Amino acid sequence: MMSTPGQMVRALADLFDMSESSVDVLDRGLAAAGLRAKSPRGRAATQVTSRDVAHDVIALCMDASIRDTPAFVECFSKLELKGGQSWTYQGVPDDPDIRNLQEHPRLTPKGILEGGLFQEYPREDLPMAATFGGSLASLLEHLPDLTDMRRVEVRMLKELPGARISFKLGEQRVEVDFGKGGERGPDLGLCTIKSLNMPFLLSIAAILRTDKRTRSKIPQA
Repeated sequence: MMSTPGQMVRALADLFDMSESSVDVLDRGLAAAGLRAKSPRGRAATQVTSRDVAHDVIALCMDASIRDTPAFVECFSKLELKGGQSWTYQGVPDDPDIRNLQEHPRLTPKGILEGGLFQEYPREDLPMAATFGGSLASLLEHLPDLTDMRRVEVRMLKELPGARISFKLGEQRVEVDFGKGGERGPDLGLCTIKSLNMPFLLSIAAILRTDKRTRSKIPQA
């Protein structure tokens, strides 16, 4: 069973260490902009979707004014899938030695979404979407069931803009880029970078199932 908007707001306020009223104002602003499904509060409230939660999370990570937040959320949600990279561990998966990784041909957007020759992406375990917002929503839906997930990180680069979802699943390591998420070089030093780690993402995913997973505070960028 998923949470109602009120339950989502309370849970996110706790996770991001913010006041409930501040999160509620941002959430209502997204609803007014069509970025969160409108729902009455109280007993008539409907359940939130993974898209609703994903958009609220993006809003809280952007650290923008109330007026500017919907535009930032829309921009990041629509960031196009640009491709990615995958590797397979040849030795012990937790060994940090890069020599134990076999690099595969670069992932294309079509390869990630539909599969293809030489496209080593675990689509059946963690399907991605053509945009960052849809992919973040999918991650929140699937993460609690991925018992072989060893690490996952969501990184957002505010000024570029860009985003990256990276994870270790079984013997695979994968990076998926959106917008300018794969950008490298001196420009990164001028960016505001927000990163969400696996324990934190699991706590966010729990909002969709209203279970009582242990929650951790957001890591500082």
